[in-house]
Amino acid sequence: MRLLNNLLSISLTLVYSTTLLAQPDTWTQKANFGGAARHLAVGFSIGTKGYIGTGLVNSPVSYMNDFWEYDPATDAWTQRADFGGVARCVAVGFSIGPKGYIGTGSDNSALNDFWEYDPTPNTWTQKANFGGTARDEAVGFSIGTKGYIGTGSNQTDFWEYDPATDTWTQKANFGGGPRYAATGFSIGAKGYIGTGLQGNPNPTFKKDIWEYDPVADTWTQKADFGGSARYYAVGLSISNKGYIGGGANNETDFWEYDPAVNIWTQRANDPSSYHAVGFNIGTKGYVGVGFGVNFWEYGTAASPCTGNEVTLALNTDANASETTWEILNSGTNTAVCNGGGYANNNTISVACCLPNGCYDLRVSDSFGDGINPGGYVLRDANNSRIIDNS
Repeated sequence: MRLLNNLLSISLTLVYSTTLLAQPDTWTQKANFGGAARHLAVGFSIGTKGYIGTGLVNSPVSYMNDFWEYDPATDAWTQRADFGGVARCVAVGFSIGPKGYIGTGSDNSALNDFWEYDPTPNTWTQKANFGGTARDEAVGFSIGTKGYIGTGSNQTDFWEYDPATDTWTQKANFGGGPRYAATGFSIGAKGYIGTGLQGNPNPTFKKDIWEYDPVADTWTQKADFGGSARYYAVGLSISNKGYIGGGANNETDFWEYDPAVNIWTQRANDPSSYHAVGFNIGTKGYVGVGFGVNFWEYGTAASPCTGNEVTLALNTDANASETTWEILNSGTNTAVCNGGGYANNNTISVACCLPNGCYDLRVSDSFGDGINPGGYVLRDANNSRIIDNS
């Protein structure tokens, strides 16, 4: 990979103010989780309620099977029927319609059982075992009326669950290679898996992100996660955006993914502990229960940005997948905005709101032949050119 020409790594000193309609975000602490402090639990939401259960207590070491319901309207936790399977940690959880599902995980041995929760009678029912081999540290999410579980235990296989027939069907292997302790979420009709560990022993920390299309049964690599490579991160979606944050090494950064433009944007730091659980209820996100009982609500609201608006217009060529860009804090590898994976022969316009400071713009082509034909121009809020590829 190389920069397209010598002008593409520049310093932008922004010392003026502009207005950009951005999405400022806030974290609000809510009632502590109702059960014992734990980590490596699982959670999901059904309708207007959230659920957290299972997990690992460190002192004394205990696998957990208790299960709790959170009501955001009253900010209260209510204990529900214990999870139907053996106590465990690093399981997978998701919901499909009015039912919740938990499966796989570890009770010091890898597991493959799979259970359905119905909140109306408050009961658990065992369903068909997960279609792959027993495993832990897998990733799961739902798309429409189907559920999906894959990776985990350094595997690549990926499976679809149909609750109507209680059957598992193997789908295309995860595109990023063997993986465990990754994270995922779904946005609309697509699913996403990324970060995590690859290889054992001496694993590699990962930050790649892959999109799954269930109609085509294909995986497409998207823009890398905006933060550092990590594992045991939290993943969730709110409306048409995805979010990843935290991690096993006490990372606190929290990032928003916009699939419409394939861009990661850093948001307000995640105040929860690592090894946490995350899910959404309506337009709010909820994260917590990582080595503790703290529980936090995440939300955004439209408000003017008080920084500096810049807009990158990028004209892609016939090999747009080779082109990526970043705006970084000057002299660092910390991306404030970035993107890639755009459609061929297309014009992309992406806005970024920057605090006063110095930044580097880097536009790269993985093949090394530049954007031909095509190019880019970066403009300020007054539409004045800052830099382009000419």
